Amino acid sequence: MTAFFRRHREALISAAVLLALTIVYAWMFLPYLAAGRTIGNDYSIYFPTLLAGYYWFVQNGPFAIPWFSPSECGGFPYFPDPNAAYVSAPQALTFAVGPLAATRIVLIVFAMLGFAGFALLMRKSFRASLPASLMAAAFFMFNGYFVYRHLAGHLTFHASMLTPWVAFAVLTAPSDKPRASGSILRICLAGAAFAYMYQAGMIHGILPALLAVAILLLIHACVFGWRAFPWAALVLSGVLMLALCAEKFAAGLALAHQFPRTEYALPGLPDPVSLIETAFRALFWRPPSGAADLFVNRNFAMERHEWEYGVSPAPLLIILGWLAAAVIRRRAGAWPWPRLVALAAAFLLSTIPLALNFYTPDWNEFLKGLPFFGSSSQLIRWFSAYIPVVTVLSGLALDRIRLPENWLGVGALAGVVAMLFWNLTADRSFYADQHYDPSAIDAAYMRASEAGVVPPIRAMGAILDSAGRLQMPIDRNDLMVNGVSQIACYQPIMGYGLESFPVKSLHAGSATSRANGVLNVKNPACYLFPAENHCEPGDQFAIADREDAFRFLAYKPYDFAMPTSQKLADGVSLLALIGLIVAPSVIFVRRLVRR
Repeated sequence: MTAFFRRHREALISAAVLLALTIVYAWMFLPYLAAGRTIGNDYSIYFPTLLAGYYWFVQNGPFAIPWFSPSECGGFPYFPDPNAAYVSAPQALTFAVGPLAATRIVLIVFAMLGFAGFALLMRKSFRASLPASLMAAAFFMFNGYFVYRHLAGHLTFHASMLTPWVAFAVLTAPSDKPRASGSILRICLAGAAFAYMYQAGMIHGILPALLAVAILLLIHACVFGWRAFPWAALVLSGVLMLALCAEKFAAGLALAHQFPRTEYALPGLPDPVSLIETAFRALFWRPPSGAADLFVNRNFAMERHEWEYGVSPAPLLIILGWLAAAVIRRRAGAWPWPRLVALAAAFLLSTIPLALNFYTPDWNEFLKGLPFFGSSSQLIRWFSAYIPVVTVLSGLALDRIRLPENWLGVGALAGVVAMLFWNLTADRSFYADQHYDPSAIDAAYMRASEAGVVPPIRAMGAILDSAGRLQMPIDRNDLMVNGVSQIACYQPIMGYGLESFPVKSLHAGSATSRANGVLNVKNPACYLFPAENHCEPGDQFAIADREDAFRFLAYKPYDFAMPTSQKLADGVSLLALIGLIVAPSVIFVRRLVRR
């Protein structure tokens, strides 16, 4: 037994630390997602979407793609919708345990994945000591970007915890010369992680994650020197990600073409000093109160969860301690110019989140004219790129302070305790005062799970007050549990106020009522491929196509036409998925045979 512990000492210590931190994490954050209470407001879009995915699963099995859903807006694209993450852990868990339990499990599992990935990145790729690696992993595990967005209902951002896995995959240890088989496995891991981010709906978080990984590669080059493999692996993993997601990506572009969302202003801060201070406070202190008021050109309020990026002051203090120790030691010698180039490049990339949130009229106009940025309503989430960077630097800094070996673990423990104390004393009243009640969705899931019967959409409807005025409460999409598709739906793709929604003749009443040659239900294929289906975006099912409409209303597939480009994208995704399964399997089998 003693030999076993000696042989697996690092793994056992890491597992024990992870277990202890997970218990604290669950105790600290799970109560905000407890049954019998209201939860994050933005779950009002995700819970009905998860339930619609479950209904499709019950009706069609695990291998059919849910292109469309009748559950909202009178019928809308489902698989192409970035908010509908059908290929994701929350949806898969919903199949088994329901939306609320799935959300709770995802919070804990992805927090643990973030810890494990970061510990591997530090220990294997950066050759950090075990105490420094576990400390940095703990800082990343408790970062505010992940947990507070999850509590607020931004479910898609759970995939941000895979960022260290991408970095670990492409960053081999300094002394390693990866073999072909090992390189393939690493590219597959990074590509699969990136692909999951996209499939999970983290559209606005992928580029900041990529930026973070690029900066980490440059930091690695500063410390250990330049190597070609990490950059080649990062590029190839991006190619693999695009291939795996080609089907959803092509369909998503078709949908975005109909709803470009360029009407929203892009906020920014015109004072560069205040902008730097805001980013600093968001990262190392509490969410900066009043920062939203400094941002000009805003359409919407920027609530507390938009400013949560904190890793606590602990990493900053450790980095400052290292800098102070370096000054005291006054080591002579200049860095080789390649490492200086890497340092300069890392600094330049680190200014990108600040530049994207800086405001001048001309700069703002330029950003609004760019793809992706032009359809955004704010770019503050790019601050998330700093989180992996500062946590890696804190781990490297702890080792370079050169504490006596017996004190290294004490220093790491002090950093973790300080971070936990900072989190324990945080004001979370904002997250305790959220207003979405998930009970109707969870009850509908239980009914469908027990009976194996899915309620079809029978009517279009909206919520009116006693005077007949249209109401838009946050739970308005929940009408689907009663077989009613909400006309005044919560669907950000068409605008937060449904500014781009082509209502046409859609009205409250039976979905199969007939007027002017059409039924009272949208044909969502017209949103995606209007030319191929001989219709216009927002058109309703023709009476002649009532059989297709009946199938659609029952969460079943119906025939529709798609362009050749979409068919090619479907084929590329299928081939990439086969390759992702086959290549690692062949490598593992060959290694087993050699043994």
